[in-house]
Amino acid sequence: MCPQRPWSGVAGCSLGPSSLARGDAGAKEVAESLRNLQQLTELHLDLDKTEVGPAGTTHVVESLQDLRQLEDLWVWLPEKELGETEKEKLRATFNALPARKKALKLSRPIARSGRQETKAIFSDNADRIEVHCQIQVREELERVSAETFCDIVDSLRGTGITAEELQALLQEVPTDGEGLLSCRKLVLRLQSRDARDPADVGTGLLSRAFGRCFPGRPSEPGEVDQGVADQALQAEGVLPQVPSDRDGQVSKELEGSLPNRVHQEDRGPDDGEKPMETKLQRRGSCDHSDPGTFKIAKEYDLADKNKLADFLEDADIQLGGPGKRRISKDALHVIVRNLQGDRLTVDMLQDILQEVVPDREGLLSCEELARCLRRPAPAPEPQEAKRFDLAQKPGLADFLKDADIRLVRADFILKLHREGQRLPRRQEAESAYVDSRTALVTHEEVQAWADGKAPEGTQIVSLSHCWESREHCDPYGYQVAKLAKALTGKEWLFIDYVSLYQFQRLSQKQNVSFGRAMQHMHVLYCHDKTSSLRIESLTPEADIAKAERKQDCVMMYHHPTGLVKPVPVTELVKNRTPYKQRGWCAAEREWSSTRTATNLSREVDAPEGEKGGSAPMVPEAFRENVAHQLKFTHLDDVETVCRLQAEVYKEKAEMCKSLRLVDLRAEALDIALSALERYPVLESLEIVHCELTPKLRLLVKVVEERKLQQLHLQQNELSEEGTCLVIKALALRPKGTLAALSLSHDRIGVDGVKALAEAVRTNEALIELNLSHVCLNSDGIIALAEAVKQNRALKQLSVEGAKLEIAEEGAFVLAEALRVSGVQLDLTGSDLGNGVAVALARALRAGQVKGTVTHPVVEFLRMLEDRKFKKLEEAQELSLNLNRSSEKFDQHFHPLCRALPKLPPLRELELLLHGHHDAFGDDEARALAAGLGEQKELQRLQLELYGNSVGDEGAKALASALCELTKLEQLALALFNTKIGPAGAMAVVQSLRELRLTDLHLDLEDKTRRPGQGEEEKEKVWAAFDGLAVRRKHLVL
Repeated sequence: MCPQRPWSGVAGCSLGPSSLARGDAGAKEVAESLRNLQQLTELHLDLDKTEVGPAGTTHVVESLQDLRQLEDLWVWLPEKELGETEKEKLRATFNALPARKKALKLSRPIARSGRQETKAIFSDNADRIEVHCQIQVREELERVSAETFCDIVDSLRGTGITAEELQALLQEVPTDGEGLLSCRKLVLRLQSRDARDPADVGTGLLSRAFGRCFPGRPSEPGEVDQGVADQALQAEGVLPQVPSDRDGQVSKELEGSLPNRVHQEDRGPDDGEKPMETKLQRRGSCDHSDPGTFKIAKEYDLADKNKLADFLEDADIQLGGPGKRRISKDALHVIVRNLQGDRLTVDMLQDILQEVVPDREGLLSCEELARCLRRPAPAPEPQEAKRFDLAQKPGLADFLKDADIRLVRADFILKLHREGQRLPRRQEAESAYVDSRTALVTHEEVQAWADGKAPEGTQIVSLSHCWESREHCDPYGYQVAKLAKALTGKEWLFIDYVSLYQFQRLSQKQNVSFGRAMQHMHVLYCHDKTSSLRIESLTPEADIAKAERKQDCVMMYHHPTGLVKPVPVTELVKNRTPYKQRGWCAAEREWSSTRTATNLSREVDAPEGEKGGSAPMVPEAFRENVAHQLKFTHLDDVETVCRLQAEVYKEKAEMCKSLRLVDLRAEALDIALSALERYPVLESLEIVHCELTPKLRLLVKVVEERKLQQLHLQQNELSEEGTCLVIKALALRPKGTLAALSLSHDRIGVDGVKALAEAVRTNEALIELNLSHVCLNSDGIIALAEAVKQNRALKQLSVEGAKLEIAEEGAFVLAEALRVSGVQLDLTGSDLGNGVAVALARALRAGQVKGTVTHPVVEFLRMLEDRKFKKLEEAQELSLNLNRSSEKFDQHFHPLCRALPKLPPLRELELLLHGHHDAFGDDEARALAAGLGEQKELQRLQLELYGNSVGDEGAKALASALCELTKLEQLALALFNTKIGPAGAMAVVQSLRELRLTDLHLDLEDKTRRPGQGEEEKEKVWAAFDGLAVRRKHLVL
């Protein structure tokens, strides 16, 4: 409805947006309503891009003459079928309107489809009335340019239509906003000409042939029936009457005449797997046919040789007389050139045309053409199958570029989640952006990643997930939400729907890309430089029901119309098969488990620390699992997936030298250990955070049989008995092959230490022993040290992060072992106690040992001059002058920061570090403060940090460290000529309130500040300084 007199007092009115109900009829309704708005002073009227004709346009403009109060008037009207005389009359009427400010714009209409809605809003600051008008607007999906139509007429011989008749025909069919002609209207015009002149046989043949080359498409659900729409247009005089048979039906010669150009694929049993096209084509390919929804005539894909052959056999092309089904070469060229796709190009057609001899009129037999088109293409020359390195970055980059696969930026997924959008196809994603960057990672960026030049933290992650409908993988946005929560923003993601060209692929380039990707799809899931993220859950039924009630739509490619448009989720074919029952999902998970580390594949909802790793199954076990549990779209896919799994397993196993089993439960660990016989070159086995205890004997058996050189066990919660079993079975074998043994984060016990010491003493093959993060008392250390003295083969002994109880006797024995054996001892992170580090440093400084010690305190003490070392050892004093010397600063500063927390307690510390400018900023101040705060015995501290780039954050870090020095008596701190502002200065002064200082000298002067600047802040700092209870103090601001 439209507003009537009850709202005649409205002062402002806006009509829009861009489509009006029922064409001229709707325009007349609005015109009548406008006449009643006598108090209207401002009007914005937008009828652009509508179906309003000349009559409706005139009615609207003339209705404005009665509105005498109008001051501002803006009108956009369609130019549809307006002659020059009508335009001049319309402008004259508009110019005569009394409005003070006014503008009139005429524009050509653009054909629109679907249900369009106009909302007219009338507001008088008290009431708000919304008026809705609806119209069915038909979009002409099959269009052609006048030039192409003329080419076809010229190419199809024997039409009997002259150039003058052709021009007259074109005058009868108006062009749309893009300058194209409706093929449907052209066919109807041709048929109308046939009805008027039955003797003109040629024109009738042209209408049939042309109708087959440019078919109509099936209607969408909810659209008006094609015939009903045509009858309505004919009733209005827009289209001519179409000849009908006795039942009133349109001639069947035009029914479904050629074919929607969308490629129809045969669908196998609907078993819940992701859509597939061929044996390898799972990703993004789906069969969109649904016989129960539409009654669709036979369709042809004229970009395919066999489909073109079908068309030539079925089409009623009888040029030159009845029974002679012929076509010209030029006509075939026109068909191939103008119909989408380049799977069959004009160049490819040339070879076929050379085999068919034209008759005297230059026409080709359709039957002969069909026969040649169906002839199998010659087998391509055998090419060596491409292989991509599955361990190094360049191999993955080569595959991504060769198959034209585009990875997706994590920021784009996060943007989609924020905006409530759905994943786009690769075709649409190519034009998407996020933060001024393309949504898809470029091949140049991938190459930079392979060259080690990608942004820090960049990870390539392959997504394994369910397609929740046949047409779109994530129509409800559930997977985007899950994925967004798991991302940091630094990932580059492989998401099949976005990374690969999807149905419908319209070019040879897209088909080649898709085929190459499918041929080596496993690379993305088993490459050692990628990880996998699995979304194994499906959208909850309640969420689906809610989306259907709200009539949610997803922007996607719509097969019946060939457009990317919003499609209601209720129209999609749902797939609720669980993840673990889907064949291709199982294949992706299996490929992911073949990486050299089993923890590079995780489920998005898996709790932190859960043992959720998976071990690769041997091909025989996988085949049995597939045959009994999994579902595939096509039966042939079972064999394809089994074959690919076997090939991937074989390739990974045969090249694997180092295998890392992580986060495995006992069952999965059993599978992995039992399969090690298939790893012919395996040298190193690492088992981390697994349920190892039930499988210890199997482990021992495998290590002995495989003669492994390295065994690394970490965080497996082994008992003391379990650890002792491993040591006695493997390390105590004098002629064993084990060269490296790690027993990290597990309990060893007294018996284990004794067995380990015996193994070190007698095992001539053992070169490396790692006992990081274990507990060793003084007796255990002495036993190991004595064993090391007798072993000439052991080169490395690590007790990194271990809890050590080293008495003075233990330190002496350890130093003696180093002197004799030359072993490299790693004590990083271990607390050595006050005297042990100094004793080891003294032995190393004297050159009394062959071996080396890795520990921050020992390393720093070795760097000190003899005088300074002696002063530190005897007087607990340390003085370092690193002023202005970049060489000394680079050599000593960071070792000092690492050693400071573990140095023997100091009484006096003097650090001169001024004049390094940008080399000493907030980060360096924080590193120094972290160690300084641990020296809680300090009584005297002098820090000269002036002439550096320390700012407020660095000053606050130093202030926090000073608060910890409760025994400090004397402090001299120079921080002038830095970037410290009032906030940093105040933090330093306030940190001293709880200290019992006797002498204090602070220099916080900022010589770069202009006179008078920041006087109020300075006064606050002075007040805080004056409040300090220090007997002798001095402040420079």
